[in-house]
Amino acid sequence: MLNARGNLSSFEETEESKVTIDGKSALLVFYRGAPKKGGFPLAFVSAIMVSGNTYTKMTAWCVEPLFHDMQPTFEKILTSYRGVGSITAAAPSTRP
Repeated sequence: MLNARGNLSSFEETEESKVTIDGKSALLVFYRGAPKKGGFPLAFVSAIMVSGNTYTKMTAWCVEPLFHDMQPTFEKILTSYRGVGSITAAAPSTRP
C-alpha cells in the first residue's frame, strides 16, 4: 500500500473486507488513484493473506470507469488462489 500511495496521485482507500483464501483469513483492500506521470484514473483490489511468516499480496486493477463491472471477476480470481506448499530444490544428481 505504501508503494501505491507513492506512485498514485489522489490515492484513496475506499473499502476493506475480510475473506477466506485457501482456508486462511485474508483481507481485500480496494483503492484508487491516478498515476503521477499522467494517465487515466485506476481502481485496484488487493488480496493480502498471511501464512506463517509469509505474506502474499495479489492485485487486480483496471481503469476506474470499468472497475465496478470487473469487480466480481477480480474478487473471484483473487479468492480462488491456492498455495502449492513449500518449494524445495532437489539435490544435484551424482550420475556421470
